[in-house]
Amino acid sequence: FAGTASAANYTTTYACTNALAGGTTIASGSGTSITTPALVAGDNITCTFTNTYRNTANLVTTKTLGAGGVSPVNAGDTVTFLITVNNAGPGTARNVSLTDVLPAGLTAAAGNGAVTAGTYVPATGVWTIPSIAPGVSRTLTLVGTVNADQGGVTITNTIPAAPTADTTDPTTTGDDLTETVVVTAAPAMGVVKTSVYSDLNANGRQDAGDRITYSYTVTNRGNTRLDDVVLTEQAANFTGTGTLPAPVRTAGGADLDGQADAFDLAFGASMTFSATYTLTQADVDAGSVSNQVLADATDPAGTPVSDRSHPTDPAAAAPTVTPLTPVSSLGTVKTSSVNTGADSVLNAGDSITYSYVVTNTGATTVFNVAVTEPAANFTGTGTDPVPAYVSGGGDYDTGAGTATDLRPGETVSFGATYILTQADIDAGSVSNQALGAGTNPGGQPVSDPSDDTSPNAGQNDPTVTPLVATPRIELEKAASFVDVNGNGRADAGDRITYAFAVENTGAVTLTNISVTDPLVGVSVSGTIASLAPGITDSTSITASYTLTQDDMNASRVTNQATVSGTPPSGPPVTDQSDDPNDTTNIPDSNGDPGDPTVFRL
Repeated sequence: FAGTASAANYTTTYACTNALAGGTTIASGSGTSITTPALVAGDNITCTFTNTYRNTANLVTTKTLGAGGVSPVNAGDTVTFLITVNNAGPGTARNVSLTDVLPAGLTAAAGNGAVTAGTYVPATGVWTIPSIAPGVSRTLTLVGTVNADQGGVTITNTIPAAPTADTTDPTTTGDDLTETVVVTAAPAMGVVKTSVYSDLNANGRQDAGDRITYSYTVTNRGNTRLDDVVLTEQAANFTGTGTLPAPVRTAGGADLDGQADAFDLAFGASMTFSATYTLTQADVDAGSVSNQVLADATDPAGTPVSDRSHPTDPAAAAPTVTPLTPVSSLGTVKTSSVNTGADSVLNAGDSITYSYVVTNTGATTVFNVAVTEPAANFTGTGTDPVPAYVSGGGDYDTGAGTATDLRPGETVSFGATYILTQADIDAGSVSNQALGAGTNPGGQPVSDPSDDTSPNAGQNDPTVTPLVATPRIELEKAASFVDVNGNGRADAGDRITYAFAVENTGAVTLTNISVTDPLVGVSVSGTIASLAPGITDSTSITASYTLTQDDMNASRVTNQATVSGTPPSGPPVTDQSDDPNDTTNIPDSNGDPGDPTVFRL
């Protein structure tokens, strides 16, 4: 073992031959002990030992965290592993080879694969070093960025085996081939909730019974998976007055926790839910429905994760408001009937009874409905009618104390009475238009001018009450003698004066009243400008006649006058005179007494 201090640095080989057998090799091998076949007397054995110097290098491999060496780390952080091979001697290590790759969960970053000697192939992870002298260290640097889905994961980087070389590494003492990094879990999710209104009854307007469809999208925004995602609508955040919507999963999700359901979300994945809500009248009156859903889940460690929804932004939280723009409208119908009293004859002082029915033709409740008669629309000359509540409606505005609120489709009735004047009867009709009015839930006024038949929009005709009255006139004619020459007897030249009593026996005022007498020589004077029903004028019209000898010869004067008056409408009315002193009472063309006036001489 010359030149060395220890046999351990040498490899010993041997070969033994037998000269008796012609130099045949009978044993060979390595080591310092020899085993030969059985020998016989006369064998001549020669054994040759060869000591070959053997190069050894103790390579110590360690792995540490670089760039601060901090664990845990966060998703997106940079992690550096330092792999150091140190030659502790005594010999030079040649053709050193080591395999190490960037572990799963990291994405190679700038500086990955940098070496202080040799070459590194990232694809295979093989690092080769031509030689390392005793006391020298060589370093491989692996650099990676923590992937966003590694929350809560422990990333382990292990060198599969100690390095190999052409020299002998006598021991693995001091080798440290593994390093771990814990990634901080940051579970998070986002919920976007949208709404779509549906006109369920297809009537072209928003009203009770229509539907809101909610769509929910839940996204895993954290760095861990999410298990058992569930959505619940929060009653405290729900302004609707109907049944709380119940979200149902429609798509997405997977069974990641082995619980045989599909309500788990991988990193970056989404799942969708849907729910419907049926509008109530209170919702329509409110003008909107606002609500916010709560999403709950757990991360793999069992830590609760939750998020409240937003209409558009999964990173924010705000209620989803579904605006409603319902139409508020009323329809007012006004009808009338004439009351003629016990005599069944239309006269001033009789009345018209008005009935008003107000219908809520819109989609919202209308409060405090009332009916008024605007004077500008009233042709009557008496006191305007004042509508009063009769029936229907309800008290829906919480303690206002009136029963004249109307939900859609409901009606409320009012009534009023109007006392007719003579001017109304003369006019032949009374026309008026009422106004039904109230306020919608927003406090805006809602009104509708009445129609005489229909509550529908655009039907707004005044209510015209015809007043059918018959014009009539009666004339009485009385004669008296005037002894012009004062001789105490009737003779030619004396005079007869006639007094006319004109009575309006109809129901309308008559104007332009005049009397005509067919007897030649009768002089009629005076007219009546206007005569109200039931009034008799006995002074305005008179006549006189001067007796002739023919009259004396006939011993009498007989004549019959005719009165004519003009009603407010239609042709003039007439009547032939009656002699009030003649009880014969022959009917004239009007059926009234019509006896001619006979003055006997």
